Amino acid sequence: MKVLLTNFHPAPTGGGHSTYVLSLFKNLSSCHSEGMSPMKPQLFIAAPKTSYIYNQAQKIAPDRVFDVEFPTKFKEIVGIFKAVWSLKNLHTQYQFDIIHTNGSSDHHIALYLKWIGFFTLRNLRHRQNFHILRTKHDTKPFKNPFHKIEAMFTTRYIVVSEWLKNLFTNLTTPVDVVHNGIDVNYFKPREKNNHLAQQLGIQPDDFVLVSCAGNSAWKGWHFLTQAIADMPEEFRSSIKIIFTGKPVTGERFKTYVEDLGLSKQVLYSGFVGDIRPYIALGHIGFVLSHRIEAISFACRQMMAMGKPVIVSDYAGLPENLDNDLNGWIVKTADIVALREKIIDIMKNRHHLAQISAEASKKAHMEFNDTVFLQKTLHSYQLCMGV
Repeated sequence: MKVLLTNFHPAPTGGGHSTYVLSLFKNLSSCHSEGMSPMKPQLFIAAPKTSYIYNQAQKIAPDRVFDVEFPTKFKEIVGIFKAVWSLKNLHTQYQFDIIHTNGSSDHHIALYLKWIGFFTLRNLRHRQNFHILRTKHDTKPFKNPFHKIEAMFTTRYIVVSEWLKNLFTNLTTPVDVVHNGIDVNYFKPREKNNHLAQQLGIQPDDFVLVSCAGNSAWKGWHFLTQAIADMPEEFRSSIKIIFTGKPVTGERFKTYVEDLGLSKQVLYSGFVGDIRPYIALGHIGFVLSHRIEAISFACRQMMAMGKPVIVSDYAGLPENLDNDLNGWIVKTADIVALREKIIDIMKNRHHLAQISAEASKKAHMEFNDTVFLQKTLHSYQLCMGV
C-alpha cells in the first residue's frame, strides 16, 4: 500500500499539522505487521520545500519526500497547474493507492488531478485511480455546494474529534474519528531546569502558566493576559506566563502585553526545537482557542508531561480532559470565569500534585500514539476495501 501524505503549509516552524504528518510518516512505514496490520504501508510526503514538514521528513527518508506547493487562489492559476502536473508526475512514477490530504489547498489539488483522470482519456483515468482521504484538522464548516462535490470524489474523511463529525451530517462520505496521538515516551514528566528558570526570571514562589499551542490570535492568549491583568495584586504579582514559539502577531502581541502592565510576567521562549524544558517549568498549561482549533496536540503533550490544562469549551477541546479531575474547562472567551478559575487553582495549590498525576495518567492511557496509528491504518484499509 503506497500512501502520499500532503500538506500545504509553507512555514519553516511547526504546528499541530506538522506533528500529525511527521508522526504518520515516521511510525507507520516502520511499523511491524504484528499487532498493527498485515498490510504494511509505504508512506511518502509532498510539501513545500520551505516547510517544517519537508525539512524534518528529509532527515527521516529523503528519497520519499517531494517538493510540491499547493496554491488554490485563482490569481495563482499558473501555480495550480504546476502543482497538479507535479502531483501527476509523482503518481505516474509511484502509483499511489491513497493520497492523504491535510488541508483544503492540497485536497483541491488532489481533486483536480482526480478529475483530470475522470473526464479525459481512459488510459489516463486508469492511471489516476487512487483514493483520496482527507484529515480535517480545523473547525471551518462545510457550507457551500462545492463541498458536496468534493465529498463525491473523496473516499473517506478522518476527523480529529467527535465534535468535528457533526460538520459532516449532510455528506454521505464515510467519516472516521481518530483522535490525535502523541509519543508518551518523549512527552513525560521531568524535573524542571532551574538554570532555565533563572534565565527567564522565574522565582521559586511564582505560579507559572505555560502553553506550547502557538500564539495566533485565535489561540485566545489575549483572554488569558486580560484575566491576569484583572486579578487582585496578591495573585497577579506572583504569576508568570510562558509562551513558546515566536509570536505570530509580532509587535502587536508585545504591545498588548505592555499596555496591560504584564511585560515582566509574560515570557517568550522564541521558536525552540525542544519545548519540553519550558513545559516542565509550568504548574498548569492552557489552550483557550475560540475558533479553528479542533482538538490540540499541545494540550495532550502538556498533559502527558504532568501538566493539567485549562481549555475553553470550544469544539473538541473538552474531549482532552475530565473537568476538575485532570484539568479544567471554562466557557470560551469568558475572561471573568477564567480569572476566577486561575485564582481558585492558586488558592488550592496543594491539590495540584494529584491533578497533575491524573493528567499524566490519562495521557499515557488514552493519548498513546499506538492507538492513533492503528486507527489511521484502519482508515487506509477501509479506503482500499480491505
